This record gives sequence, structure tokens and C-alpha cells, in this order.
Amino acid sequence: MKNMLLICFLLTIGWVNNAEAQINTSQLRSINKQVQQVNNVAKNVGSGVLLSNLDTQLKQKFRLDGVKSELTGETLKVKAASAAFARLPVASQNAHGKRILDGAVMLLSDRQGLPIKTVVVELVKDITLANAISSFSRQLK
Repeated sequence: MKNMLLICFLLTIGWVNNAEAQINTSQLRSINKQVQQVNNVAKNVGSGVLLSNLDTQLKQKFRLDGVKSELTGETLKVKAASAAFARLPVASQNAHGKRILDGAVMLLSDRQGLPIKTVVVELVKDITLANAISSFSRQLK
């Protein structure tokens, strides 16, 4: 009888330990998920700050009316707005667009972990307009 009680007692202790292990595994999964969410938010905030800085630098460097950058997958799309673009001859638009593209690529030389493989620059008359006057792109190494 004592042996039976001892066996039951040991089995009960084993079940309790097993239940605690399952709770701990569940808690670890929950914590892991929360950490991943925090990392994703940090990456989004970091890329937002980087793109905002890029917009400001391009606007100042090329005297543009407005600049709006957005990251879609592995492509960085930069809309550069100036009322003067429509008045420029095509050759001047092309030269100016290529200079803006080169400036953006140079400013992004330290991508800080962003998965950018292509940079696209669109020249527009107004930042709110969807249609571009000219578009330029370059694959990054």
C-alpha cells in the first residue's frame, strides 16, 4: 500500500511539472511574439525617419517644392515635385532627374539594413498629382 501511495505521489509530481513546462512554453511563445512585434515597429519607425531625412536632404539639395519617398517591398519610390519641371525642355528634365536619382542613391549608400534594391525617381509638377512628367530608376548593388 505504501508503494502504491508513493507511486501515485510521484506521478502527481510528474504531472504538475509537465503542466508547468507547458505553461512556460506557452509564455515563451507569447513573449517571442511580442518581441517580434516590437522589432517590426522599430524597423518601421527607423525606416520612416530615414525616408523623412532623405526627403529633407533632397528637397534642400535640389531646391524642390516637395519630395515624398515611400518604400514598397524592395523598391524605394521618390516623387520629386517642382512647378519648374513642366517648363523645362526634355533634355533638361532628363539631366535634372538623373542628378536627383544620383543624389538619392548617394544619400542611401548606407541603407542601414533596409532591403532596397531599386530606386525610382519620378518628376512631378505637384506632389499631390499622381502622374509623372518623367521617371528614372536604378538597380542598387
